[in-house]
Amino acid sequence: MTRQSLLDFALGYADRGWHVFVLSTSKMPVRNCGPCSQEGVHDTVAEKEGCPCLTCHGFYAATIDPDRITEMIRRQPRGLLAIRTGAVSGLAVVDVDIKSFDDSGFPASYDPGYLTMSGLDAERLLPGTVMQSTGSGGLHFLYAHPGPGFYLLSGAGKYGPGVDSKADGGYIVVAPSVSRSGPYTWTPDGRYDHAITALPEALADRIRPPAVAVVTARKATGPCGVRTRLGGLVAAVLRAPVGQRNDLLHWAAKKAGEMVAAGDIDQRTAVAILQDAGTEVGLTATEVGDDIRGTIGSGFRKGLAARSAA
Repeated sequence: MTRQSLLDFALGYADRGWHVFVLSTSKMPVRNCGPCSQEGVHDTVAEKEGCPCLTCHGFYAATIDPDRITEMIRRQPRGLLAIRTGAVSGLAVVDVDIKSFDDSGFPASYDPGYLTMSGLDAERLLPGTVMQSTGSGGLHFLYAHPGPGFYLLSGAGKYGPGVDSKADGGYIVVAPSVSRSGPYTWTPDGRYDHAITALPEALADRIRPPAVAVVTARKATGPCGVRTRLGGLVAAVLRAPVGQRNDLLHWAAKKAGEMVAAGDIDQRTAVAILQDAGTEVGLTATEVGDDIRGTIGSGFRKGLAARSAA
């Protein structure tokens, strides 16, 4: 695989509106630069997406800007090409992981991923769409994401054993990348420019966040006023529109940190309540889940510092 080949594919994906970035050869995000590795730097989604660095913050660096893509690949010519999934690229991917094969090279009849995929297919939940064969012999079914107003979870086993979801907060490695397990190829004809089928509603239902419940501060101890204040912070997070949820969570954590510093509530309880709120609004994918902890931690540090300085 040449750098030009990688670039040609990357620019082609960008033309489709698929946001691309580069991974290391181990399929992991390229390590952040020194400044971006510092604690408290670029804690929120908006800060990560706005970072001028080309490869810091993992899939948050994904872009459709040709100049950024060209420079990204120039700096990481041996990296693996990846696409950020979710509403940002309009993609919801059904990721089938096949681990066992028979002597003919076909998936073993007992393989969990194959069995789950066969079950979904029997229910007619895997309509024809753009497909990719992964380096390890699995499959990616690329479906159209329903849009920015609909958060779809990423995660292992979301569709059953061996079949993962790669949607909001996720990414997939794509052709012409060659991982340690093997090459990624568009199947069956090597093309990715076919029409993409909408994600079946029955599959979308399986990866929507839990219904937003009325989350209050009942877990909290202390006066009613403390519960009311903390409940108000949680309510603000729950009401946050898509694209502002992480920022609202950071703000709520800062305010909760001030309450912890004042001795109104213990930190463990406040963190647990805010994590519940973050989960309720859909911030539960692997990378975004890390953001919940990072966002809350950053907010608490700022809240504690602000209270101490007061």
